[in-house]
Amino acid sequence: MVFSYAGWVRKVAGASVWNILTMISSGYTKLIVIAFAIGAPFAYWLMQQWLDAFAYKVTPSWWIFATAGLSTLLAAMLITSYHSVKAARTNPVDVLRDE
Repeated sequence: MVFSYAGWVRKVAGASVWNILTMISSGYTKLIVIAFAIGAPFAYWLMQQWLDAFAYKVTPSWWIFATAGLSTLLAAMLITSYHSVKAARTNPVDVLRDE
């Protein structure tokens, strides 16, 4: 795991599990929000173009994109939180012994 090394260094310096969790999660949250801000308008436009070709017109709703963005953010937060807490609770001595 790439992100775990920063957690071990902070753990050795005396950081709490919460500090390590917020440090790692904030980076992923920023990336997901930026990706959603770039991807959602493009996906909306592409969907609009594709749906215009059909005889029965349907406009995509904003809540579909909001649900997709929030569910992606939630899944990433759950996965990142699990691995961050697992890495933060690991004893740094055991990790350094294997290196």
